[in-house]
Amino acid sequence: HGHDHATPRVQSKGINEDKYVLAQKHFVNQAEYIYDGDKVVVENVVHYENLSKEFDELMEKYGIDTNLPPKGKGGTYTDTANTKRLTYRDLDAKSIEIINKFAKPDFEKLGYQKVEEKFDEDYSLEAIVE
Repeated sequence: HGHDHATPRVQSKGINEDKYVLAQKHFVNQAEYIYDGDKVVVENVVHYENLSKEFDELMEKYGIDTNLPPKGKGGTYTDTANTKRLTYRDLDAKSIEIINKFAKPDFEKLGYQKVEEKFDEDYSLEAIVE
């Protein structure tokens, strides 16, 4: 009936195929969840930059009585007084380069503006939604 616990299970081939990549399934571009080729295959896309607002609207649409706190209430602070928040503007050029390489499909398909080395003052987190 049951699994022989003395015999280790063999992992199925697929998204976690590379046993040397820690938590590989968490490192999938967002575009892969949304698109099949060029076709959008999800009904609702919620953008991180508008997460609380869009999530709350989605819950209301489906009649679910829950919401998220505003994004500005959380975060990672770099001081003990919790006054200096760590943000995307604190990323160095090497980190930006790694993100640009990894998230290239997300930038291309989801309409986000890539940054080369440093964030300009006029940089917008908003996706250009067509």
